[in-house]
Amino acid sequence: MTKSKTTTSFKFDDDFIALLDAWAFVTKQEKGVLLQEAFREYIKTEQNSDVAGKVNTVLEIMK
Repeated sequence: MTKSKTTTSFKFDDDFIALLDAWAFVTKQEKGVLLQEAFREYIKTEQNSDVAGKVNTVLEIMK
């Protein structure tokens, strides 16, 4: 995972933070890496393919 030039922060539910902390401890991976991997898997699911296509279009336009 690369470091960002800008800071982004999110507020997650305590239950989610506990789950993420435990997952990071067991897998010995950074929480940011786990979140990136999870989101990338999420956008691959067929139910999200339409949204993913629209997001890719927006990203291409922004380049």
